[in-house]
Amino acid sequence: MQKVSRVVCAVLVLLLFPFSASAQRLSLSGIYGVSAGGTGLSSTTINQLLYSSATNVIAGLTTANNGVLITSGTGAPSISSTLPSATQDNITRLGTIATSLLFTTSNNNITMDTADASDTKFLAFSGGGASVDTRGGYLTLYGNEHATNAGQVRLNAGNVSGAVLVFSNPAANDRMTITSSGNIGFGTSSFGTSAAGVLSQGIGTAPSTSPADVVQEWVADWNGAGTAAKYFRTEEGSVHIFGSTVTLAGALTTPGTIKSTAASDIGWTVQNAANQACNTTCTVGACVVGIDAITTAFLACTDVTADSCLCAG
Repeated sequence: MQKVSRVVCAVLVLLLFPFSASAQRLSLSGIYGVSAGGTGLSSTTINQLLYSSATNVIAGLTTANNGVLITSGTGAPSISSTLPSATQDNITRLGTIATSLLFTTSNNNITMDTADASDTKFLAFSGGGASVDTRGGYLTLYGNEHATNAGQVRLNAGNVSGAVLVFSNPAANDRMTITSSGNIGFGTSSFGTSAAGVLSQGIGTAPSTSPADVVQEWVADWNGAGTAAKYFRTEEGSVHIFGSTVTLAGALTTPGTIKSTAASDIGWTVQNAANQACNTTCTVGACVVGIDAITTAFLACTDVTADSCLCAG
């Protein structure tokens, strides 16, 4: 009743004594409830948040240092030092991408939080649940100041059968394969039984030009299917073939002595005749090398000055 009387008196004052430019400000004192436009509180404390704790009831919520304003399952606010479990789960899931990690700008970086000259950490990407070969393949990038693997890039395959490192082209064709036994395959993933530390090369396509300061090599059948041999093309454009027979595009010279078993022991024969072309003296494709009897220099199979011909088969 007392509050109602105060309001009535205030209204009468406004009616009887209207404000003018020189009038004094009307001041009301007391505690006013929410329904009267007040808070119902006589005082608050520092850093206190006011909120509706019930219908037409204002309460004060005391804050805390480094606290987080959270709400309960019923929506009631409180101050906490930790986030709600549901929110924490959502933040954790930022590192669990369901489909793809998408960047929307043209230049993006995934980096560690280290400073230059103090890059002591590493960043790992794994196909399994951990960056170890027992869980799958993984890539590890090390900072320049890492304690054990400074500046290294390590690409690891899993430890299961068939797990290899494969480099492929846009058409998903294997172009290089590295196995856990140290075998390296170019254009092939086939290796002989018990192979370890072996370089294997599949059939390729011969180059048609000779770039500067480059020697090129490839594999091709030199005498039909099943006769894969190693080919070398020099900067001068000469092509040398190493298969069951050896074909040299130029003279073979050596600063020392070439030793081998007797020609007959490996199925080779020597044809002696002055000024002969060994590619015609030997059966087709069987010339190994020609020899000059005076200088003892090795000659190309097409050289017509050979005095001796070494023929395979």
